[in-house]
Amino acid sequence: MNPITILNNLFLKAKSKDEFEYICALLRIRGMESNGWDPLEETQHLFKDIISLSQGPLRGDTQVRLLLFVYCHITEVDAIYCVLENMLRTIEGERCSISPFMHLYGKKNAFDSRPPSAKQVVKTLQEHSQKLCEKDLSDLLGWMFNEQVRNAFYHSDYIIFKDEFRSREGSFNTNNVITKSMKINELIELINRGLNFFQNFMSVYYEHILSYKEPKIINGRIGAGGGYESVELLIDDNGGVCGFKSVNTCEISKK
Repeated sequence: MNPITILNNLFLKAKSKDEFEYICALLRIRGMESNGWDPLEETQHLFKDIISLSQGPLRGDTQVRLLLFVYCHITEVDAIYCVLENMLRTIEGERCSISPFMHLYGKKNAFDSRPPSAKQVVKTLQEHSQKLCEKDLSDLLGWMFNEQVRNAFYHSDYIIFKDEFRSREGSFNTNNVITKSMKINELIELINRGLNFFQNFMSVYYEHILSYKEPKIINGRIGAGGGYESVELLIDDNGGVCGFKSVNTCEISKK
């Protein structure tokens, strides 16, 4: 399993299909908002903090608990799943969506809605990947995501005892055997897969953003009725695409 190759190939396919929609997916276009509202930035800070703490002089169980915490956190990162879904949408010829999983939201009442679980989102991504013959991406998501471990942690229903990770209410599928526990070494292997996925996603993500070194004119479906117009990609002072503007109207959209 090579996450970098799988993710990079996905991004490149989206770029070759429709560069403007690919750029929108990279920029994670969300509409107007001020600075300080991007959870992905906080996740990156948390990831670095926890990894740094876990490398200190700690008891073995303490290190496992810290790594378990960060694993469960990164499997919930909506921004990553949205980028992947929008890359799939672009490959399919669809438009990039501000909220590509909105159809999964459940209504509590007329004034409130229930966001989908990570399990629902991952399942939807896998099904979409398989539909587009992107089996490698589907396999990658299954390789790094474990709903049982995530549930045990978030429901405070886990016990670390000797060399086992246990759950009283949940269950684990280990080699097609359903049990109430899994070995700590198996848990660590799973956590490492999750950390590997996150690090490689962020690496590929920023590599594609930083691949743009200077302004570029491309065609984008921003005209009336989805018509194509010329769009100029904007480059950040420190390098990398950071937004775009319509060549015709000079309207600017920045990340």
